[in-house]
Amino acid sequence: MKFYITAASLFAASFFSAQSIKFEELPMSEILAKAGRVGKPVFLDAYASWCGPCKMMERNVFVKKEVADFYNENFINAHLDMEKGEGREIARKYQVYSYPTYLFLNANGEVLYRGGGYLEPDDFISLGRRVANPLVKEGNAKERFEKGEKDPEFLKSAVQLFAATDPEFAKKVSERYFANKKDRQLSREELSMLLSYIRSTNDANYKYFFENKAEITKLLPEEVYRQFNEQILISDALAKAINTSDGSINAGIYRKEIAGKVPGEEAEAGLARYEMNFYLTSGNFEKFEETALAFFKDGNGFDPADLVQPAMLISEHSNDARSLKTASAWLEKSVMSRETVQNTYALAKIYLKTGKKQEARMFAERALQLAESGNLDTNPVKELLNEL
Repeated sequence: MKFYITAASLFAASFFSAQSIKFEELPMSEILAKAGRVGKPVFLDAYASWCGPCKMMERNVFVKKEVADFYNENFINAHLDMEKGEGREIARKYQVYSYPTYLFLNANGEVLYRGGGYLEPDDFISLGRRVANPLVKEGNAKERFEKGEKDPEFLKSAVQLFAATDPEFAKKVSERYFANKKDRQLSREELSMLLSYIRSTNDANYKYFFENKAEITKLLPEEVYRQFNEQILISDALAKAINTSDGSINAGIYRKEIAGKVPGEEAEAGLARYEMNFYLTSGNFEKFEETALAFFKDGNGFDPADLVQPAMLISEHSNDARSLKTASAWLEKSVMSRETVQNTYALAKIYLKTGKKQEARMFAERALQLAESGNLDTNPVKELLNEL
């Protein structure tokens, strides 16, 4: 019996090994040399032994047949602990600061593409497909672009490939695409390429956006077009009014720049949102509270979800009874609209702070139910319940 168990175990180990990504157990120099000989890029899984998502990738993703088949066919695969042996040098060279990091290298050790984090099998294969694209695999997309390449399919592919890893380059590619576009008709893919790379009225794509409103609004509701345009104009005015040394804003300059371009209510909302963010990031919670109360008022007319963060911040940093009462009202509106872990937890916290322990417990228990049903972190809610 012992023989049969051992044989079965060996068969199972052999079977599952065959289904997994085949990682080369060689020094990195030899892995790169092999990549050069066979004409494939290197996939390097840069991990750490203590990393939970790394272990999940090994257990749940690398062993999937479809994943293993794709990576074994298209890459020379390497798997190195970044905190041991040769891994330390590689981590320094490629600036690996988080785990897992996925490095795709050519035979010279140059980075073609990088990704990271836990990915489901389909997403992990999609990552590999992007790298297997000849534009990335050959590593000459930027060189072709610099030489003046205008082929529309090349440009579309390059935008998609570099959107996450080099957005500034992707922006340049997008601008060349629309500068050379012959027909006015737009696809949804093209619309996304256009809007994703407009940050200012000075951007080349803004001119196309402004001059082709009729075509754009065949795909985009006119109200959304208007709102998008207003946000660009507000961003321009903010940029001219911001003190670059400390990030503060001159409201007078902003109002002068935006006058007549955007309706007054939207213009003031843009200013208030910038000021709230500035006060928050600079740690000036007193001014944040003042600005938030003036902006949101009774909360009517706002998306209830937008009321949660300012209410939580006021709850955490203010002891003013009127401010806490207003923040409570915001959270009550949000909860009545749709219960979430965030708004029920925040309402429980503010009720506790204002002495309403019974109500606090009720909403804390509801927050716990929502967290458990959504498989979310329950520790903050449990800590709050312990206080009650």
